[in-house]
Amino acid sequence: MKQNIINDFLNIGDFKKELKNIIKSILNIVMDEIKPYMFLTVIFICTTFLLILAIFILQIRFLMAR
Repeated sequence: MKQNIINDFLNIGDFKKELKNIIKSILNIVMDEIKPYMFLTVIFICTTFLLILAIFILQIRFLMAR
């Protein structure tokens, strides 16, 4: 009985390592699939920021001309 419990505890460490490897591989696959969309999102956010900044500058110029 004691040997079974000790063996179970020893196998838990192996199980954790295997589970960690499986999760890492799954996360790598998911990240490889998501990267293009993340890149496009960053480009979209930067473009939106620049457009809003340009509108703000045009409004400031218009108000200063009055």
